[in-house]
Amino acid sequence: DLDRNKIIILNPGPADFFFTRVSDDKIKKIKAELALDGKKVLLSVSRLEDGKGYPHLLHLLPEILKKIPNTVLIIVGDGSKRKIILDQIQRDNLQNCVRFIGNIPYNNLPLYYQVADVFVLLTHKDENHEEGWGTVFLEAAASSLPVVAGRAGGAEEVVQNTRTGFVVDVNQEQDIVLAITTLLLETEKAKQMGGAGMVRAQNEFMWHKQLTK
Repeated sequence: DLDRNKIIILNPGPADFFFTRVSDDKIKKIKAELALDGKKVLLSVSRLEDGKGYPHLLHLLPEILKKIPNTVLIIVGDGSKRKIILDQIQRDNLQNCVRFIGNIPYNNLPLYYQVADVFVLLTHKDENHEEGWGTVFLEAAASSLPVVAGRAGGAEEVVQNTRTGFVVDVNQEQDIVLAITTLLLETEKAKQMGGAGMVRAQNEFMWHKQLTK
C-alpha cells in the first residue's frame, strides 16, 4: 500500500556541472571574444517567448546604463520572439551593450553563468503562459550568481528575496533598476547572495539531497 507519509515531491534542480568551476583559460577566452573586460555583466538565459520579460529588461537597460555605463547584457536562448527582441535592441541603439548568443549546447552554459556578475530574468504572468518552476534561477545559484527574478510561477520558491537575490514585480520599474544596480555596484552584497544561493541549491535542490529528507 502507498504510505502517504513518505510521499516526496522532487523539484527540478541544477545539473551537477553547474557547481564546477570552468578553467581560467576558458573564462579569459570568452571575455575576450565578447569584449567583457572591464564590464559589469548581466546574464539572461531563457527561451525567447512571452512571459520572460525581455521587452521590460531592454526598456530599462538605458536607465541602468546611465547609472553604470560599463554594463553589458548577455542573452542566451532563442524562440519565437527573437526578431522582436533584436528589433528592439537595434531601435534603442543597444547593440554595443547587448551580446545576443542564441542557443548553445546545455553543457556550455556554465561558462556564461561564471563570466557574469548578476543573473536576471523578469518572468511575469502572461495570458498564454506563466513560468512554472524556473530551473535557470537554480543554475545561476549553483554558479554563485545573485539573481533578479520576476515574481511569477515558482520564482519565489526558488529565489529567497533579499537573501539569494531579489524577487521583483515586472511592473515596478524603479524596483527592478534598484535591484540590478545594487547587485552590480555592491559587489560584497552580490557575493554574499550568490554564495547563499549556491549553498541553498546544493543543500535543498540536488535530487540526492531531496530524496534523503
